[in-house]
Order: sequence, then C-alpha cells, then structure tokens
Amino acid sequence: MDFSFNNAVLWNFVNQMGILAAILLLANVLRRKIPFIRKALMPTSVLAGFIALILRLLDVVKLETSQLEMVTYHGIAIGFIALSLIIPDRGGNYSKALIGSKTGALITSYYLLQAIIGLGVSIGLAYTIRPGLFKASGILLALGFGQGPG
Repeated sequence: MDFSFNNAVLWNFVNQMGILAAILLLANVLRRKIPFIRKALMPTSVLAGFIALILRLLDVVKLETSQLEMVTYHGIAIGFIALSLIIPDRGGNYSKALIGSKTGALITSYYLLQAIIGLGVSIGLAYTIRPGLFKASGILLALGFGQGPG
C-alpha cells in the first residue's frame, strides 16, 4: 500500500478524523468553560455535532457524509459493546443491582420483542386482509427502531 502523500484516499480519511477530533476538543473546552452550556448539561458530542454542522454549512470545513456515516455506524457498535462491560466492585463481586440492565442483553431482547411483534402483525395481515403482503416484512419494525436514523 502506498503511504505517501499521493494516496489521497488514505490521507483524506486521516484528515477527516483529525477535523472531527479537533471539533470534539473545541466542544469539550467550550462545555467546560462556558457556564451556560455546563448548566444545560449538553454532552460534548452533541455540542461538537452542532459546531460541525455550522462549520460545514459555512463551508469552513469539508466533511464527507460517507465517512461520517461510517464513523456513526461503528461508533454505535462500540457503544453496545461498552454497555456489556461490567466492572466488579473491590471485593471482586458484581454489584447487587440488576446486572441485566447494565448489559447489551437487555437492549438486544427489545430487538427480539419488536421482531416477534412485527412478524406476528405482518403474518396476521398476510393471512387475512392483505394476502399479497410479504410475511417477513414485520422484521422491519425492529430494524426501524433499533438502527436509528441511519
């Protein structure tokens, strides 16, 4: 692979990640230094998103949506993985609280419940009112709610 400056695809991705990191750093500094934002409890990522949106609309920075979509998609996966990590207390035992609510298993079970309900509705409609309906279309309910706006 060519790691020289002539490889525009590689360095474009590195530049995009650098721009995002700089915007996140700026948002974190603004959130810590401006009392209004600190009192509003606005997360750094949300503030960085607004800053990036404004900078992109003013043509100050050029952010490619395909790379932003890729970062968002993989960031959501990393977030689900992070939810499943449990930190034991000092004695080596896990907390007495509900461990299921701290893992990704609870979130995944909601996907399963939505898929079962969606399949039930679509199969019921396919055998009664809408005979031409694709019976597996009920799974789209879980995908629509679970995958977010992406």
